[in-house]
Amino acid sequence: MLPNLSHQIIFYGPPGTGKSYTIKQIMEQFGMAEDNVFRTVFHPEYDYSDFVGAYRPIMERLENKEERLNYKFIPGILLRSYVEACMQDDPVILVIDEINRGNCSAIFGDFFQLLDRNSMTGESQYSINVPLEMSEFIKEQLLLEEDEEHLKLAFPSNFYIFATMNTSDQSVFPVDSAFIRRWSWRYQGINYQDASNFYIKVMEEYYSWEDFLRKINAKIYSITESEDKQLGNRFIMPAGNSAVIHTQSFVEKVLFYLWNEIYKHEDSSIEDYIFKYTNHINELEKEEIEFTFSQLFGEDFEGILKGFMDYNEVSMVDVKDEELEIEEEFTEGLLFGYQPKPEKEIPIDTILYFSSYDIKAIGLYKGKAEEKRKKHTILVQKGSQMVLNVKKGMQEGNHKIRERLIAEGIVERREDCYEFVRDTLFDTPSEAAGVIGGNRVTGTTVWKSEDGRNLNELMGKKK
Repeated sequence: MLPNLSHQIIFYGPPGTGKSYTIKQIMEQFGMAEDNVFRTVFHPEYDYSDFVGAYRPIMERLENKEERLNYKFIPGILLRSYVEACMQDDPVILVIDEINRGNCSAIFGDFFQLLDRNSMTGESQYSINVPLEMSEFIKEQLLLEEDEEHLKLAFPSNFYIFATMNTSDQSVFPVDSAFIRRWSWRYQGINYQDASNFYIKVMEEYYSWEDFLRKINAKIYSITESEDKQLGNRFIMPAGNSAVIHTQSFVEKVLFYLWNEIYKHEDSSIEDYIFKYTNHINELEKEEIEFTFSQLFGEDFEGILKGFMDYNEVSMVDVKDEELEIEEEFTEGLLFGYQPKPEKEIPIDTILYFSSYDIKAIGLYKGKAEEKRKKHTILVQKGSQMVLNVKKGMQEGNHKIRERLIAEGIVERREDCYEFVRDTLFDTPSEAAGVIGGNRVTGTTVWKSEDGRNLNELMGKKK
């Protein structure tokens, strides 16, 4: 089982907040095999037969090479992932993107009842009888020899369903309250700190993606009185490790969305209208000119775009070469959206970092340049957990730190883990990760206790 995670979670929020990315990071945190992850996307035409399975016509080739039409039960992705979970003990996850774009009650059908899980075991509280053709398929796959024609089916404890939902979608099916009650709901908000790593390039100038989001989202909220239509920090992402959002991508995705979904039918005279650009007549005079989305494909589109940034007061920034690429060490493996408020005030240069084992929460690390890496300490909060058996290759120093944490009473043994019983500071994210889970290790690790002593002082060594 996946510790401290509900068996059915819907990640919801504005578009582009990294909901699918968060699910991907959870899988990476637990080292899940790709074969144990099944994916599908709901849409208005998606139905029970697609999701669960149904008899379908197929062409069969006979021994004499003739073909004939036959009917065979073809399992849907729900049944395939269920069978996979029954065949092993490792977690199996079914991922449903855009879950509210389909008629959920009709798509799940009688499997809806299996969403009721036992809080202790994680298994379905109730079972359902399945049709004969489905029973035969399951028996064949699991090598069962039951005499009964109809099997009773229930979700096992290692079977998880994660889904995403854009709350801004308009052409969607309503989700009824009975369906809602059977899921845990995780709000994925806009992470402006993550956005601060990226820049919009117009001609040879760079503009802050974070500042753009803050300025435009404030105007969107003023018009719609809703966060659902706002732009998420990962609404658009550069290719590879680049930190630069190029003009064409910015226009075709970001500005198209703003024009088509928000401003197309808005009165251009309102204060929060954004599709205007500033034209500087001379050093003292300037004019504000309206433009349409189609003008962004003309010859002077870059000039219009620069004027657009000027009109909306988006900050132009000086960017160093080393800031044009993102260090994946600090972006991969971080779970966006789970940022709890600490019970006590912590230094501004401290990042929340929770164990990858229990995935309670992980703070975000900017990680643009080497020198910034050394300016942060990592607070592992009380209640975070360490795995009992760390991965191979964990360095000697990290083993000693774990032993010291145990000896000092910083962590205590639980049935299946070690748990921090008080807040603990580490010097870098990789050091904390190395000690907690062995998934990232470094050479010298400095640990600080609550009273400010570091590891060397605790061990009686000189600084």
